[in-house]
Amino acid sequence: MYLKYFFDKVISFLLLSILSVPVTVIILSIIIEGLIKPEYKRSCFLLEKRITRGIPFMICKFNIACPQSLNIKNGAAFFISYRRDLIEGEGYIIGNLTPVGNILKKWYLDELPQLFNILAGNMTFVGPRPLPPPLFDKSLKNGMIAKKILRAGVTGTVQMNKSCADLSNSEIYSSLEIEYLKNIDKMNALEILCYDISIIFKTFYVLFRGEGL
Repeated sequence: MYLKYFFDKVISFLLLSILSVPVTVIILSIIIEGLIKPEYKRSCFLLEKRITRGIPFMICKFNIACPQSLNIKNGAAFFISYRRDLIEGEGYIIGNLTPVGNILKKWYLDELPQLFNILAGNMTFVGPRPLPPPLFDKSLKNGMIAKKILRAGVTGTVQMNKSCADLSNSEIYSSLEIEYLKNIDKMNALEILCYDISIIFKTFYVLFRGEGL
């Protein structure tokens, strides 16, 4: 997996450089939104505790929620009401998004800060999505072993199939993650990299459809 790791580091650094202007615009939009409507005033970034390969880390996102939807403890944010998670058909329902937050969520732009997680080595571009600790333990009991073995990713076989699969079904969700694990197990380093790149491009199709909400 060294080639994949090298790819992650180089591309995340390049993307952070290229996207510095859009990231700055998003930060300014969040600040201005808080100035116009004090009830939307909040920090620009949000940290949430997640698990990757059984190891806890803090995932970084743009803060898209109204302050009253959040509970901050020890510098980390916990949603009082949160978005629906694709596991067991249950989990979270998002509470209150700000107007800017709605736009960011719809086009997945709230996920951009995860490039810092990739650069730090907590995440990879392609892998199973990281879960909060309680749902991570539950996912393992339900056979989602890929989350224990593979580094958490920004996207993966689940996300690229969002348009055509019933992802509220935990068996379908799990089978898509295990499919990735089985496929890379038979590949060499270059084949894994090409496979990851193909998943990233297929994810862009979902992204451009604005299916983030």
